[in-house]
Amino acid sequence: MQKQIFRSSWDKLTKGITAFVVLLVLGVAVLVLLKHLDEGSGNAWLYFGIALFIGGFFLAICAWFAPRYYTVDANEVVIRRWGANVRIGRDEISEVRELEKKDMRRTIRTFGCGGLFGYFGWFYNPTLKNFSSYGNNREHLILIETHKRKYVISPDETDEFLAVMDG
Repeated sequence: MQKQIFRSSWDKLTKGITAFVVLLVLGVAVLVLLKHLDEGSGNAWLYFGIALFIGGFFLAICAWFAPRYYTVDANEVVIRRWGANVRIGRDEISEVRELEKKDMRRTIRTFGCGGLFGYFGWFYNPTLKNFSSYGNNREHLILIETHKRKYVISPDETDEFLAVMDG
């Protein structure tokens, strides 16, 4: 089987939250600069740089773990990220199915990002219990269940992904 690539586009909420947080980081850094320039501090640009570095570092960490796209081949499903990829052996998979909105009701994030560069990390809800999410939108959700863990991903081409996984 040849490797298949599946995109995962950001939904409107992810785009909005990401844009807002990036602008917030830049705005805070500019406010720090203006405050220290107004006070006549000789270190205004240093403080600006520190504020920009701290905010940028936070954004970089979040982006590092964000899912970018998925690949499937005969041996594994790979969740591609800027950081370490997540690999799920196909022989470990016990179930793959599309999720409905009702399956995701009352989901809480226990650790991770809930809109900044996507929806990834550890989550919990009464239906799925504990699961790891690696998605960029709240539509097109697919559950990949192994004997040890549950993964929720969001490929744009849900039907094609399921067909490849069935084949």
